[in-house]
Amino acid sequence: MRLGSKIQLYILLLLATFFTSCSNQESWAYKEWHNTLAHYNTFFNAEQKWIETVETTREGYKDDFRKPISLINYGTIDILKGNQAAMDEVIKKASTMIDKHLRSQWVDDAYLLNGKAYFMKGEISAAIDLFEFVQSHFSDPKIQFSAQLWIARSFYVKGQYVDAEILVQNALKNPDFPNTLITEANYLLGAMQFALGKYSQATAPLEIALVGKQTRMDQYRLHFALGHCYINSKEYEKAEIHYSKISKLNPPYELAFHARMSQVTILSAKQENYAKANKVLGKMLKDDKNIDYLGTIYISMGENELKAQNIPMALKRFNQAIQLTQNTEHKTNAYLSLGNYYFTNHRYEQAAKYYDSANTIIDKSHPDFESIVQRNDILGDLLKEVLTTTNNDSLLRMARDPDWRSKKITEAIQREKKALDAALKAQNMANHQKANSGFQNPGTGGIGGMNAGGGMGNPMDNMGTSGTNSSFPFYNPANRTKGQQDFVKNWGTRENRDYWKYNGKKIQSDNGNLNPSPGSDSSSTALAGNKKERKAIDTTAIPTNISANEKKYYVDLPLSSEAQTKNQAEVALSIFEAAKIYQDRLIEYPEAIRLFTELIRRFPTSENAPQSLYELVKLNKQSGDYSQADEWKAQLYTKYGKSVYVRMLETGGSLSELAQNESGNHVIDSLFEKMVTSYMLGDYAEALAIKQASDRNFAGNYIQAKFDYLQSLCFIKKGDIPKGISLLEQLILDYPSNDISLRARDIIEAQQRLKLESEVEAGNTSSNNFSAQAKFKPASPNESLDIIFIFAKGTNANMIRAAISDFNKKQFSFENLSIAPPLLIGSNYVIHISQFSKPSVAKDYSSFINKATADFAAKGLFEYSAISITEANFVELAKSLDLNGYRQFSEKQ
Repeated sequence: MRLGSKIQLYILLLLATFFTSCSNQESWAYKEWHNTLAHYNTFFNAEQKWIETVETTREGYKDDFRKPISLINYGTIDILKGNQAAMDEVIKKASTMIDKHLRSQWVDDAYLLNGKAYFMKGEISAAIDLFEFVQSHFSDPKIQFSAQLWIARSFYVKGQYVDAEILVQNALKNPDFPNTLITEANYLLGAMQFALGKYSQATAPLEIALVGKQTRMDQYRLHFALGHCYINSKEYEKAEIHYSKISKLNPPYELAFHARMSQVTILSAKQENYAKANKVLGKMLKDDKNIDYLGTIYISMGENELKAQNIPMALKRFNQAIQLTQNTEHKTNAYLSLGNYYFTNHRYEQAAKYYDSANTIIDKSHPDFESIVQRNDILGDLLKEVLTTTNNDSLLRMARDPDWRSKKITEAIQREKKALDAALKAQNMANHQKANSGFQNPGTGGIGGMNAGGGMGNPMDNMGTSGTNSSFPFYNPANRTKGQQDFVKNWGTRENRDYWKYNGKKIQSDNGNLNPSPGSDSSSTALAGNKKERKAIDTTAIPTNISANEKKYYVDLPLSSEAQTKNQAEVALSIFEAAKIYQDRLIEYPEAIRLFTELIRRFPTSENAPQSLYELVKLNKQSGDYSQADEWKAQLYTKYGKSVYVRMLETGGSLSELAQNESGNHVIDSLFEKMVTSYMLGDYAEALAIKQASDRNFAGNYIQAKFDYLQSLCFIKKGDIPKGISLLEQLILDYPSNDISLRARDIIEAQQRLKLESEVEAGNTSSNNFSAQAKFKPASPNESLDIIFIFAKGTNANMIRAAISDFNKKQFSFENLSIAPPLLIGSNYVIHISQFSKPSVAKDYSSFINKATADFAAKGLFEYSAISITEANFVELAKSLDLNGYRQFSEKQ
């Protein structure tokens, strides 16, 4: 047999042996055959498609530099849903590989890739299910922990940052965690902590991730985040190092620009050399690449001028930002900077105008959108009342003072004449320019641009005939369409009339213009015409010697006695409403006192005078001016002795509670009478038992202050003076404007002067603190911690309990927490939250829930606190009901 024939025979035998082996599922050839086909024929293509989609998604992500950037920059779930078609293809390929090559070593990778594909198409719940399946069904540590890290990413996208952080921390602590995932795990941990605002904690894992990350995008984003962290901790040298490296990585220009702006911020903060910082910003203004960021630069310059106390220049810079940029985001920030300046300096009327301007163009993605809208609503309401007062007083003065009226009408006529002259001049200039411009209406030129005489004519005559080539906006349909779209985008669909924006502002008030320029005369404002429908002129009250063209200025003047009475009634109401806004919504008590006092002085018989006196008593007590409070109280008792506000001062209740009492609620009165009887007989235990029964069945009743006061007296009479003093102190906090709180202060001062029970107080006026320290014990290092959630009674406790449950499911779904029924202690509800896995988790929970004000504001709860507590201390708290004592104890830990 020849050699060639032998070789062919050997090859045939080898192939026969190989294919025979492939039919044996346990053979090496079978496994390698399926591994090769699975990886290179199917899985490889699916993985490349997934990688391509991830890169495209991350590159298309737009950062919002008004808040810290996101290191996990995949976008929202809605954005991820845009990847559905590409990810369906990935899922199809990976699933096909699993079906055809089930015994391949790439099956676990394929299942993991399927989960990642579901993640990238925005189906987060399905992705989590697949990741959990991979964790439980495959033994490869790298695959298992990769799935766990992807679950953490899924929680992050859902906004469950705390759960995501805990998951990554647990993975890193596991001794089986593979070294190949260290970089990715630290990147995720740092990203979670950065998102939670834990900047000092985030620096360590982010620095580790920076060493291992190889992609350019990850590197420049890590440098940017680390720079932010170090600025927050005032480590400016480290921050400068990270920001300086960003430009070398060729990032998107917007990120490079904000990195440069952060470097200027470091210069301002580190050296406090604001002039030098603004010199750098001035150079940035001249760079053509920054033309889209002029607003941001001017705002930063204005903030530096504010820090340097150069107020006029700061305001100029903010106004330049408004005038020189078309970017609505930058305009919004400039308006807010001006509004914040005036608000901080208690110039609320000025602040209202800038907040209103910001509110008209702000986008809902702004980090402070809710608070800005809320503040704008408050200031808008205040401005309306202030302008009503100003306009009505001005109109009344004009009605009563003929010389003043004549002067202001003359000024108004002159202004109208100047405005008309300016408009005519502008129209004439426009007509002149049009006549000399050579433009014709579309279609007026002849064929090929020739005129009627066959000549070529003006070469510009045919610009109007082109549908797309002209850059002149009125002749270019594309430009006209774009202009219309930009207008609708910024201002919405508007009626086609002149001065629509100006008139839109004025319609908000029944008295004309709501937005007079700073420093303008209120009489001019009152005379300013508006486009809304005017009432008919009552010629009977107009003097007969008035010319016809001046009668329009008399439309709003209160010339008759009836009109003047109505005018001043509106002023009285506006002063009262403005005072309530200052008191309840702006918490500006001095200004509220000033306005209530003005109301009493100008309108002593107003229907709101009794309530104004009542509010003045409360406000002066809160301000510590008890003598003035007594004067207002005397006026209230003298003039309105039968008013409900007198009874409210006596009982410490509200109008609703008073109404409840008037409707026949005698059970509470009966309980209180029994408690008083037991107290007088010296049966203090029985009196306290009645108090507890009242708290259980009638918490927050209309004489709760009296119950609490008598309870403290019972403890003092029993000899438990520290407990009694503690309850009196709590009563002062709960009812600061009630007469009972004054009695409580007197008793506390008397106890201190006489040094009663000196063995308890030991010569120290802070016996309450000593008692708290004796009762409550510090937690040992490994002792489990619970949380007590404290809020004032008056809110639906069961609704708040449900809100806490929703919060737990959203942010701490990994913890199996127990929420106890509300416990009433004095004037506060306490909800006990327990069964935390670790003390550190309880501390994180306390910090996080104290910041989650929006979750509870939706339920009507605006003030609350969450404090950690051991089980032993909670048992003691439930026995002693000394909430104030535990608060003081907790503050010292």
